[in-house]
Amino acid sequence: MHPECGKGACAAGGVAGLGAAAAMIWGGYQVPVDLLVPAVVLNLAVGWSFIGVGVIAWARRPDSRSGVLMVAVGFAWLVRIAGAVDDPAAFVVGAATLFDDAAGATSLLLAGAAAIFNSRGAGEAAIVASAYCQ
Repeated sequence: MHPECGKGACAAGGVAGLGAAAAMIWGGYQVPVDLLVPAVVLNLAVGWSFIGVGVIAWARRPDSRSGVLMVAVGFAWLVRIAGAVDDPAAFVVGAATLFDDAAGATSLLLAGAAAIFNSRGAGEAAIVASAYCQ
């Protein structure tokens, strides 16, 4: 990976996280502060963790696509929060990407299992495909 790619992914992740936080805070739905603060912190922590760890994995092993997939899962986690905005277009984006983070995480888990057990079969492909089709 070129070093600029990692910096760009981190910068874009920062902007996506701030956008997700803004969507949760000022999205148009009234949420009590005692629920809002932990939700914002948790969602930013999960999304940014996937992006950060993915950039590190991508830089250390550029031949493996796991790092790129981790970055994609982090962005998918943050983009799905667009559904928190009281706007039909934003809701469609949030609803359309609602399960993308879970599908990506399923891909990561199965890729790790395939590496450990040295198997790549139709069963793993079917599980990943079903995760993306939810």
